[in-house]
Parts: sequence; structure tokens; C-alpha cells
Amino acid sequence: MLAAALGAAVAAGCTTSERPAPEPTAAVTPTPTAVPEDPDVVALRSWLAAERRLAARYAAVVRQVPALRPLRVNHTTRATALTDHLRARGVDPGPAATVAPLRGKPGTVVRTLARAERDLAAAYVATLPKVGDTAVLLLGAEFAAGARQHAVVLAQVEVPR
Repeated sequence: MLAAALGAAVAAGCTTSERPAPEPTAAVTPTPTAVPEDPDVVALRSWLAAERRLAARYAAVVRQVPALRPLRVNHTTRATALTDHLRARGVDPGPAATVAPLRGKPGTVVRTLARAERDLAAAYVATLPKVGDTAVLLLGAEFAAGARQHAVVLAQVEVPR
């Protein structure tokens, strides 16, 4: 009996000429379009993170190699300048990330810092074509030159054994 009723229902559904009513659909809400971040702000934030990271790395090394104190001061000064540029644009620079101190023999640490300075100089230069504001462009170029100078100084500094 159930089979007969099911068969009749299927047959009726297959032979009907009416289309079934469309199922209700959920209201489609448009996805908000992400506003691309200002490339100058992206560059400034990236540079700030790098300067803060190097300033923190130098902090521990300065105790072993006091001659590196001016280099740490330079990174701290650059970080302050970048923070000021971001704030002038109405952007919160955010807190500095925690950075693990470099460990090892002073000579090894100094070579690691020299490599980090060269990498930073290259990162500044690579970012410059994306920057639109001339003031940010000049800042990045100056900081790239400064990082390169630090690498040269690190190659010449006397390191205690």
C-alpha cells in the first residue's frame, strides 16, 4: 500500500506541468571591499618593526661591545622618527614586538648584526619604488644608507675575544 501511494506520488510529480515554487534564498549581503592600505604606511610600519628589532638586538650586545652603543642609538632614533611619521598620518604605530637577544661570542654576534644591517639596507631600497610620498622616499633612502654604513662600521669595529 505504501509502495502504491509512493508510486502514485512520484508519477504525479513527474507528469505535472507546473514548475515547483522556487525555494526562498537567504538575502545576499555584499562583501565589503577591503580598502588597500596606503603603501607609504605599509613601508613605514615595516621599517619601524625592523628598526625596533635591531635596536633591541643591539641592547644586549652593547654590554659586550661598548663601541656599538652609537649604532643602537641610531636605530632608536630612526624608530622614533618612523613613529612620528606614522602618528602624523593618524596611524597608531603599535607596540614593539619582543625580540630575543642575540647570543654567542661577540665576534659571531657582530657578524650577525652586520648581515642584518646589509639585509635592512636592501629591504629599504626594495621598498622605495612602492612609496608615493617624497618625504617617505627620502627617509627610506637615508635609512638605507645608514644601515649600509652600520654594516661597514661593524666590519671594522674591534671585538673583544
